[in-house]
Amino acid sequence: MGNVFLGDDGFGVAVAGRLAGAELPGGARACDYGIRGVHLAHELMNGYDGLVLIDAVQRGGPPGTVYILEPVDPEDDAATPALDAHDMAPATVLALLRRFGVRLPWVTVIGCEPAVVGEGMGLSPPVLDAVDEAVRLVPELLAERLGGNPAATGTEKERRTGAMHEIGLCEGILEAVEGRAQGRRVTGVTVRIGEQHAVVGPALAQSFALVAAGTVADGAAVELITVPGDEFTLLSIRVAGDTGAGGGDRVPGDSR
Repeated sequence: MGNVFLGDDGFGVAVAGRLAGAELPGGARACDYGIRGVHLAHELMNGYDGLVLIDAVQRGGPPGTVYILEPVDPEDDAATPALDAHDMAPATVLALLRRFGVRLPWVTVIGCEPAVVGEGMGLSPPVLDAVDEAVRLVPELLAERLGGNPAATGTEKERRTGAMHEIGLCEGILEAVEGRAQGRRVTGVTVRIGEQHAVVGPALAQSFALVAAGTVADGAAVELITVPGDEFTLLSIRVAGDTGAGGGDRVPGDSR
């Protein structure tokens, strides 16, 4: 992860590029998510045995210092960073996962102390040298982590399945909302969903905030009306400068 247009903040991107063609232990794969924190959080909901985040990390050491960090979940929810779908900081990505009930068996951060974080491309000499060390560390760390049983526990798998359920429903809702909005900014969405879908209002709202980030419905409030049965209907949307729109189109994406 990182922003290649901000000097040493591109450290993680450089490491991922070097690892992309390498054979990694345990079927691991190297991916460059840049600054797309919400996309990484969404991908991790598909179920993974572990995560290595590689990024520039400021901890006060000499530039080029490589850190191996083990994140710890905050005991107090108030310590969780505010949700920002465009923030790619490791703490924000992990906060997104916690918000949606996803608990990876393990997460490790490989960080590098930057020398220059400002507009401009290219790594400073000490950070460029640190790329070699990180490329060496990643396979060693994976081999150590995967030396035991890499399978996730049943509880963790259940949590991931639950998170993906709301995400899948919201992708269908968003498709219908975008078709109805016709390019106008959406400020509110009302849906009627049957009890058989087992959807909870806060979980639906949080999932919609994730999938709608960067779309016409970014920041839109979601109202859930729960009814008996299997119904799944987009009742109405509210658009900026309007009081409402829509009738009762069936939302695609969930045929149950």
